[in-house]
Amino acid sequence: MQRHASRAEQGDPDLQAAARRLRERAEREKRRQLAVARRDVDDRHHEALEQLADQLVASLLSRPQAALALASERGDEELAETLLDLYDLES
Repeated sequence: MQRHASRAEQGDPDLQAAARRLRERAEREKRRQLAVARRDVDDRHHEALEQLADQLVASLLSRPQAALALASERGDEELAETLLDLYDLES
């Protein structure tokens, strides 16, 4: 699945790093959960599980990434700090 960089990833370096950490954390959790699920599922279903996991991660990340982009776009430090705290994204 191809992913395009969000505006947060193109703007403020701190928010770029936060968006990257959020995505990396989600990908690590996805891989961990897929490893567990694959043990209980027939091999022929592994690709479908992977596609489902990719779609879920993309869906779950869309709003936080959009909010980070908005904070970056507006230069809204309060929103940025709230998001960094809420998602535990401090470096």
